[in-house]
Amino acid sequence: MEWASSFNPSTLQSEDDVETKFVLPLFKLLGYPEAYRRGKYPMDDYQSRKAGRKPEADQVYFSTEEQDKQNADTALLLIEAKKREIYDLSGAIVQAKYYGNLLKPPFLVITNGQQMIVLKRHQHHDEEIIADITIEQLSDQATASTLYDQLQFETVKKLKEQLLDPLRHIQYVELMRTLERYPDIQEQLAKGDFEPSIVRDERLLSVVKSKVAITCELPIVFAEGSCQIEFSNILLRGLTCHLSHEEILTKFLIGLETPPDWEARPFLQRTKQNTFEAQLGKTTVILSKREADELCNAVDEVCKQYKAIMLKATNILETWDFRPEKIEHEKGFELLSVETWLWEKMQQFAYEFDYDKGDSEWHIFDRRNLSIRVCPKGGSDHVIIWPKFGNGLFPNGMVDLLYIDSITYLYLYKEPDVTYDSIFQNVGPHGVWTASYTKKWLEQHFIPKVLSYFRINYLSPKGMRKNLIEWILLKLFPFSKSSQKRRDAVIQASTLDYSSEDEIPWAEICKLEQFAPYMHKIQSWFHHYRSYGASNMAASLLRPYYAAFTGLARCVDPTTVNVEYILGNLGAVGLRTKDDEDTDSQSHFSTYDDALTFLAKQVVRIQEANYENHYVADLLSRAFITIVEEGTFHLQQNQINAAKLALFPLWEQCRFADHFIDPILFP
Repeated sequence: MEWASSFNPSTLQSEDDVETKFVLPLFKLLGYPEAYRRGKYPMDDYQSRKAGRKPEADQVYFSTEEQDKQNADTALLLIEAKKREIYDLSGAIVQAKYYGNLLKPPFLVITNGQQMIVLKRHQHHDEEIIADITIEQLSDQATASTLYDQLQFETVKKLKEQLLDPLRHIQYVELMRTLERYPDIQEQLAKGDFEPSIVRDERLLSVVKSKVAITCELPIVFAEGSCQIEFSNILLRGLTCHLSHEEILTKFLIGLETPPDWEARPFLQRTKQNTFEAQLGKTTVILSKREADELCNAVDEVCKQYKAIMLKATNILETWDFRPEKIEHEKGFELLSVETWLWEKMQQFAYEFDYDKGDSEWHIFDRRNLSIRVCPKGGSDHVIIWPKFGNGLFPNGMVDLLYIDSITYLYLYKEPDVTYDSIFQNVGPHGVWTASYTKKWLEQHFIPKVLSYFRINYLSPKGMRKNLIEWILLKLFPFSKSSQKRRDAVIQASTLDYSSEDEIPWAEICKLEQFAPYMHKIQSWFHHYRSYGASNMAASLLRPYYAAFTGLARCVDPTTVNVEYILGNLGAVGLRTKDDEDTDSQSHFSTYDDALTFLAKQVVRIQEANYENHYVADLLSRAFITIVEEGTFHLQQNQINAAKLALFPLWEQCRFADHFIDPILFP
């Protein structure tokens, strides 16, 4: 544009200048009639009815010059202008989006007279940035032509008319129901269906049903995957829904193998018209019952393999006991924390013992950027140690050491003979290290070696608890340069993992009271289940659990438990389920026998139910936990084993959510 070449932004002294000297001339060149423009257009929302300044859009162009028809049905383009001195336009973008949701124009323009951002609004997903240019770029002929083709008045006007087409997805569903009465027409329409198939090639998995197709890039160990979804119906053809790794975890991996109408899947909600609204990434679509069924089946096929890869990686690399962390582009697991000065010494040691600088057993490092890479010369990469600064009570003094696996890099950079199926074959002390092995190596070998090499005899304790430990150690081992025993003791004390729970490994459980820590975590999982966006869970998960622990409850001495607390929780269950013949009688619970009778009815009820509300499972778990923690039992080992077997599927799901889903939803 010749106008843009001669335009001087320095003449813009105020926001009004930006509008009158930049915005209005530009859109006049794009063919927008002056009569179709409204300046300071009032935005009518609930907030605008409050006292104070009324919200208004700086400039709005409509498809009509009749002011009484200038509304959301005719709005073409909304402009939010800012002063030239405001370089950060993020706040203006938020404001423009808010106004755009009210007025619904196809395009939003945000500018300060030097930079112009153009957003294209869509019905079913977030705005798309179609231009982010400077005034200098606007003087380029190719850039100007592209902008003209997209924002020219007649072009935008036709786009608005298409968006106002009254045929919506929900009407499509009604149309399909009508067509079901005419088999010949329905047969013709069905010819557009996909050909069902399941194909896997390395990371790429394709699951195709007649109405829906999912193409998924599976994760590599802990590297993220993604997927995209397409539909075959006549109104959704051409629409592609994209889901990130985090969206797959928090939306798809919850409520697997449940039908749409159980309300157990966070991404799927039933509508009043008995269709289904599916939130797929940033896209919302309305689906028929058949489409929703096929979508769920395809999601199950994809997530079965998606989850299996993550579980396999977690088991083989032994990361269950370490908290997931994400820093910049790296995803890892927190092994332990050290003071900043010690981390600096570890880095210095790694630099001095680079594998190219010598042949000793300690010349095994490659220090890159902030990380320490352990990789003996000529051998396999062992692990990458990545620092995370500023955690806990001492943000400036502590560094969290994160475990980063090396398998992902081996696969991504296609080392010789490395395939997707063979990536775990090199895990072990002489290959890729596990997280637990790395932690022991740091505590027992690397940190003592660093301290010894730099002749450091004192490791400052972490926290008040460590101060006490240090005081005891000082009494036991008076400070001395030759006191290797004291130095080793301080190192061990500084890396101890203090846990408030007396939790033993699942495989070693042999007593009833040892279930308690696991049951608390499962109950907490039930309690927070609604935060996942799903109301219910499959009853099949809970049937063995209810039956086994009701059986245990019959073997307890009632005088050893808090009967009042148990009855209070069971009474709330009764009010929630309303399935007892005499619901009112539940408020008159008074004895432990009443509790046993009610629990037996819950075992029968869950056998006949398809799904269970998370709140009911939470309440029943509170009763079971009280019985297990407080009760005196007379049990045989086979009863404990049966309870362990019944609880394990719940523990597996709870542990997966705690490890992978909760860090995303509750950072």
